[in-house]
Amino acid sequence: MKLQLVAVVLPLLTFAVLKADTFEIIGGGTISGRPLTKEPKSEFLKILTSDGFEIEIARTKLSTKGRSIGEPQLEYAKLAASKDDSVESHKALSLFCNVNQKELARAHNERIVELDSSDKVAWAAIEYITDKDGQWVRKEALNKRRGLVKGKNHLTTLHAKAITDVEEKLKKDIADIEKKINNYASNMGKSGRLGNEAAEFFRTLNDPLAIPKIYKLLQADLSEGRNGDFYMEILTRMPGASASSTFIEIALTSKNQAVVSTSLEMLLRTEYSSELALSAFLAALASKDIQKIDHAGSNLQVLNEDRAVFSLIESLTSIITRTQTTPGTNAISSDGGVQQAMGASKTTTKQLYNHQSVLSALNSITGENFGFNKQDWRLWYARKYADTNLNLRRSE
Repeated sequence: MKLQLVAVVLPLLTFAVLKADTFEIIGGGTISGRPLTKEPKSEFLKILTSDGFEIEIARTKLSTKGRSIGEPQLEYAKLAASKDDSVESHKALSLFCNVNQKELARAHNERIVELDSSDKVAWAAIEYITDKDGQWVRKEALNKRRGLVKGKNHLTTLHAKAITDVEEKLKKDIADIEKKINNYASNMGKSGRLGNEAAEFFRTLNDPLAIPKIYKLLQADLSEGRNGDFYMEILTRMPGASASSTFIEIALTSKNQAVVSTSLEMLLRTEYSSELALSAFLAALASKDIQKIDHAGSNLQVLNEDRAVFSLIESLTSIITRTQTTPGTNAISSDGGVQQAMGASKTTTKQLYNHQSVLSALNSITGENFGFNKQDWRLWYARKYADTNLNLRRSE
């Protein structure tokens, strides 16, 4: 810790607080010194120059008053000049500076612990704590020794902070690219330079951070009855498999067959994206969302994967539960009012729903057709794969 001899520093601090300001005179020239006039509305300003002379000049002749010295600094200078180099004096000065000047307060607390190393309040004020051996060490250093660093609002581990920093940077980068997209989108179709720049931006856009925003624009485009080609073209331009999750989402939710077909084509480009799609579509089959199951069936037919057969069999049908409320009858009360009579009831019905897309996928992948009879499909599956396993054992 770098400690200062405050007995020597106090006069320097007083000088620093009262160091010269520069006053510019209208018509040319400057005066270097400090103002002595405290009245801000006085017609004349008295200045103690750097050479030690007192001069008085009309404020109207000054183009600027330079930096002004506030009351807290003047009060500190007077207080510091009246104190000696003792613990009590530094405590008084520290208390004053805690409100006005944090750095000066720290300097006084550093001097206090130099004069009296047992002063816990001063140690705490300069952010020192005791370690397991009772030695005073900087809180930051001890926390680092423990593997802890300052997070946004609390202490955290170095690893967690690194993750948070990356996440914060990612959020900022996404916000920046979305702002760019919004700006250029507003200029699309315009004539001249702005329109040309916007067209060029979207023609070459291939930043994966732009994918969420482009997907939102695609959804808006489709909801307004357009074909979404402009935004799909951008998504297909994204490098590697960076847009795979978005293509999967489109394939499972969109009612526009053209964008679904394009998404499936993109997913089939690489083994990695194909595996992602297979996992996502199988998970969708296990959901309770009827429409998502139908989409998954159609998508798996395109993927044409044997590994999907068992899941497709189990998802051939779903049970749809519907609840219907039958209202009670109204009755006339004795005072002529209308009352709701007892008798309202709820009826729950269950209905079997056949997933035609799932059956079509099974037919296409297996070449078999047992309709929506799960039991027949299960028996076929057991015989087929039992025979396969038996043949594999025989070949060992």
